[in-house]
Amino acid sequence: MIEKLPSTYASILNALVELYMMSKKPVKSRDIAEKLSINEGTVRNSMVALRAMGYIESKTGPYGGYVPTQKALEYVKMPANTVFALDIAPISINKLPTNLYVTGIELLDVINPFSNRAC
Repeated sequence: MIEKLPSTYASILNALVELYMMSKKPVKSRDIAEKLSINEGTVRNSMVALRAMGYIESKTGPYGGYVPTQKALEYVKMPANTVFALDIAPISINKLPTNLYVTGIELLDVINPFSNRAC
């Protein structure tokens, strides 16, 4: 069974698959970051988790990059994941927009609102 990924991972995975299908060669983290307008470090950090979950393979060297696995291709084809990848909530601090987004909310204790957290 394929699990739901956090929106950041899902959007990175979608971009990887799209770029890979166009070029049929390993995709650099820089290319994914440019496509999504995010920091390349975010892409690299996410790739560690995606590789551990079996969604990607990485190739080292000057012609290296990231390649989606069959599991990744199946995940991207699932219709429910298209909406999930865009499901983020912007955060404002003192009514000013920030570059932070909520990707998950964990309800630890519904009765006590101070013991919950967002990530």
